[in-house]
Formats: sequence, C-alpha cells, structure tokens
Amino acid sequence: MMIPVAHGPSGQSLRVAFANPLDEEAVVAVEAAAELPVECSVAVATDVLDAINREYRRRETKVVFRPAPKPVEANRLPLPVEPPSEPAPELVDASITAPARRLDGEASLELRHEALLLALIERGLVTRADYLEALKRLLGREG
Repeated sequence: MMIPVAHGPSGQSLRVAFANPLDEEAVVAVEAAAELPVECSVAVATDVLDAINREYRRRETKVVFRPAPKPVEANRLPLPVEPPSEPAPELVDASITAPARRLDGEASLELRHEALLLALIERGLVTRADYLEALKRLLGREG
C-alpha cells in the first residue's frame, strides 16, 4: 500500500510513502508507472489508507474497462526461435548466476524487526521517540 507524497526537490524523482518500503516489487512498479526514480518513505498502513481515501474521495473516479486482447490464431503464431548460444564467460555477471542466499530465513522474526527498525532510524525515517510512542500504543492495546 502506498501513496505519492510529492516530487523530489529537483522534480526528477517522486517521493512515495509506503506501508512497506522494503517491498522492492512495489517500488519498481511505481518507478515504472511514474517513469521517475522513487524516494521511499515509511508510513503506517492505516495512515496510507486514510490519505488515499482523503485524496481520492474529492475526485470523481470511475472504472475504465479495457477490451480483452484478441486471441492469436494458431496459424499466425511466430515461428520458434533457436535458443541463444552460450554467452561468453566474461559477459556473464557472477551475481546473476550465483545461487541466492536469503538472510531473512536465517534470522528470527524478532531480529528481522530489530534490523528493520535500526535501518529506519539510521535513515532518519523514524525517530526513537516515534518508535517508543508506537510501542506504548501497542502495549496499551494488549492490556
């Protein structure tokens, strides 16, 4: 869940508040749609939803249906293409061909949350005071 906030200072980027700024797929999709690099900030999911409702309630919106693409006839399918030859070894990036290692599977949920909080604080997206206030609210809900 996300909502655009503003253009960057130079106008060459878009600032977007994400409920999950670590969702790379969402960030890439927004960059592709906006045709601009995205500066991510974090927001509570309910705040993002409230902002969406507030901003888009003022405007008249309507659903636009697109016609389904016409099916391709079997006799008009392109001819099969030969598979590419092996690329030269020096052109293959080792980071692409190396097996991926997921760090998040090796860490406990508590450690992953602590790492996320640390990253947000270090980037200045969340202050320790913001964190403590949110923690107090959550602890109040449990009691």
